[in-house]
Amino acid sequence: MPNWIALLSIGLPASVSCIAVLVFLRFRQWRGHIVRRLEANSMVIQTSSGPVEYADVGKGIAVLMIHGTPGGYDQILEASRAASMTESGLRIIAPSRPGYLRTPISSGRTPAEQARLYADLITNLGIRKAFILGASGGGPSAIQFAIQHPERCAGLILEEAATRSIKVERNTTPPS
Repeated sequence: MPNWIALLSIGLPASVSCIAVLVFLRFRQWRGHIVRRLEANSMVIQTSSGPVEYADVGKGIAVLMIHGTPGGYDQILEASRAASMTESGLRIIAPSRPGYLRTPISSGRTPAEQARLYADLITNLGIRKAFILGASGGGPSAIQFAIQHPERCAGLILEEAATRSIKVERNTTPPS
């Protein structure tokens, strides 16, 4: 076997391995930066329904903004900042829905349980009544909040919200 083939058979796998390790290390650094940023801009509070991560920005009329799927509190926070909502006299409460970021799924598996979690959250924050905005996948729990807690709900806003279940039919007939 010529020398260059022997060198190539050793050098190429070693080079690929080094590149893979460098890419992995860079990915971990990038991911760590994102996790630190997310954790720095939110808090986790223990409610009677379980822990919930949230951001609380601005002063004024309370708006509980529920993010879509996938996402977290950061999705809503960015949208509210882009729309200058806090400069308009609004207090934005942006929880991460159960199963997203640092809110465990055990804090609310169903839209009804999530609505209870939101009520507990605003109670812990000293808010008597809030508007609730449900975007996309946050729609079902926002609707449940308005239904279950009308005395706590100043109004319901739905933004491209899921409002009914979607039945997925599977074709069980094999193709011909």
